[in-house]
Amino acid sequence: MFTNIFRFQTVQLLRSYIRTNQVILALKYSLFLFSLGLSLSACDSPCALNSQCTLDEKCVEGQCLKSCMNYYQCAESEACVEGVCRIPPRGYCQSQQMRRGDRGMSLACEPPDFDLSDQDPTANDSDIDEGNMVSPRDQGDDDLGSEDMGMAGEEMTDLNSGGAEASDMDMASNNELGMAGSDDMSMAGSDDMGMAGSDDMGMAGEMNSADMGRPMSPSPWLYTSGPSIYQTGAIQWVGRGVNLHDTRSCDACTWIQPDTSEVLRRIDEVVDLWGANLIRLNLESYPIASGRVQHRPLLEDRAYLSDLERIVHHIGQKRGIYVVLNLWREPSLSDEGYPSEQTHELLSTLVQKFYDAPQVIFSVSPGVRQNADGQQTLAAWEAMNDAVQAIRDQEQVLSGYRHLIAVPGLRNQGSDLSYYIDHPITAGSGNNIVYETQIFEAQAQFDQRLVNPAQTLPVIIGAFGPSEIAPRIMTQADALTLIQEAERLNVSWAAWTFHMRCQSSEMLVDRSNNGCGISMPLQPTEWGLAIQGQLGLH
Repeated sequence: MFTNIFRFQTVQLLRSYIRTNQVILALKYSLFLFSLGLSLSACDSPCALNSQCTLDEKCVEGQCLKSCMNYYQCAESEACVEGVCRIPPRGYCQSQQMRRGDRGMSLACEPPDFDLSDQDPTANDSDIDEGNMVSPRDQGDDDLGSEDMGMAGEEMTDLNSGGAEASDMDMASNNELGMAGSDDMSMAGSDDMGMAGSDDMGMAGEMNSADMGRPMSPSPWLYTSGPSIYQTGAIQWVGRGVNLHDTRSCDACTWIQPDTSEVLRRIDEVVDLWGANLIRLNLESYPIASGRVQHRPLLEDRAYLSDLERIVHHIGQKRGIYVVLNLWREPSLSDEGYPSEQTHELLSTLVQKFYDAPQVIFSVSPGVRQNADGQQTLAAWEAMNDAVQAIRDQEQVLSGYRHLIAVPGLRNQGSDLSYYIDHPITAGSGNNIVYETQIFEAQAQFDQRLVNPAQTLPVIIGAFGPSEIAPRIMTQADALTLIQEAERLNVSWAAWTFHMRCQSSEMLVDRSNNGCGISMPLQPTEWGLAIQGQLGLH
């Protein structure tokens, strides 16, 4: 009897144990299906734009991936590839060699256990025919075929690791004209320099869909050598184009919601029909609304930054077209036009967005607004040099690519470049810097403003045009003569301005009924017809 009772209890315990384990297994299976469902749900919602991802993500190949600047921000086995954490392509990390510059090594991948410093840092260097660079400080007597045309000093190592320096120039501002701009010049390297177009890096050089992820530009990178600017392969480049405004449109459209399509329409007009290959894009922010619907700076307005990305990538899909990002009206600049620490943060953000975009030329300031007596020239130079360094630091962390950077004149509303002749920018070894002047003066000033500095410095004219606002008096005949001088010197230029109502030198007839001008006929003024004719010559 007792034996039967014992057997019965044992069977009951075994059945209870089995049921408990079945419940546990069922729970585990349910959790697995739930997590799988979350994963599948994420895959069912691909992104098309960065704005659809969180603030610390980018949209790449239809997926939101974590943004990064270094490999140690990523999970184990991942690398920081093109600014996002992902499993690196085969051979990618091996291509990320040690760099010998002031910033140390590439941080895209976890450093290998072996020492790359013993390798020949110039093993893959190409000669000037393949697009090597030279510091602006080394320009002058050496001709283009000189053996010294390679990058100065230890910067040559960047050629092997995908680097090539580029300086972007920002246009000097004019308080009375409400002007400021900058010619854009994007960095160029040789086909052998490991820059854009690298198969391992999947960077610029291949066009991805503009609607998915990060569209890449087919435009060659730009670089400086002596007083000239070149595209990859040592092809001399001269930019010819116009100033064009963002969605805020010289304060004409700040009172309504932004319309990016109108900016794209004007870009298509001036590039596809007029023949411009350079756009100086004037970015515009205000410290207070004063009734404006759109006014906040880029660092505070994610939608504004997304609009800028769309505009820049639209330009990038047009081969051989370049854009200067001109901080035309930027609250972070000092009253004198000096970049501040907050400006450095803004410039770093722009680098994060466009570090792999060869069509982009960065600009550090629209120009020094005062300093007529020259007493603040050194302080102004230091402010510009520091801003260039902020850009180079961010580039070094992300990729090693070097865009052109435009720096403005240090006197007379950004028009006077004379101090740079003996004191060029030194940040980033002074490579790929372009020196930007704006000229709204008679022909008597052309030698001092343009001809003299262009003998030794890569100069661009960021803005010019007919003006009747004293003391800047320029006739249309003066402006056309300036273009002739620029062509003689192979100097890039961007005329002011592809707009219908921006205080002076407008290229468009105002058909907006005193409004924003969305969808209005883009009918050229007399000045516009003159620029259209000049662009049509090339």
